[in-house]
Amino acid sequence: MSSGITRLVGGQCKACSAVMFPLRRRCAACASSQVARKLLPSRGTLWTYTVQRFMPPSPPYRGTTETFTPFGVGYVQLDDIVRVESRLVGDPETFRIGMALQLVPLLDVDGEPIYAFAPVHEETSK
Repeated sequence: MSSGITRLVGGQCKACSAVMFPLRRRCAACASSQVARKLLPSRGTLWTYTVQRFMPPSPPYRGTTETFTPFGVGYVQLDDIVRVESRLVGDPETFRIGMALQLVPLLDVDGEPIYAFAPVHEETSK
């Protein structure tokens, strides 16, 4: 039964304990082939980012300069485990280093799922 939470799958080396994303056959730290799948946290903090303000070349991107919308790209620190590069969802003007982010599903132009992170909007109850 699915919990409804989107998760990334990385790897953890059984030889040196290094955690990596994406999952690889060999450890990037020690070259061991003893890498096991590891579910990564779905929340993290924005470590750094930039805003893509012009349309990237095609392929792989599609669209026209008239339909292009600037978007964020950044590194997200997942606990003290690993840092991942990701597309950022939301208004780029609101991104701040250290802000809390949540993994969200996103569809590319072909309708294929990709991963992205969006700001966490904590609900306060009164």
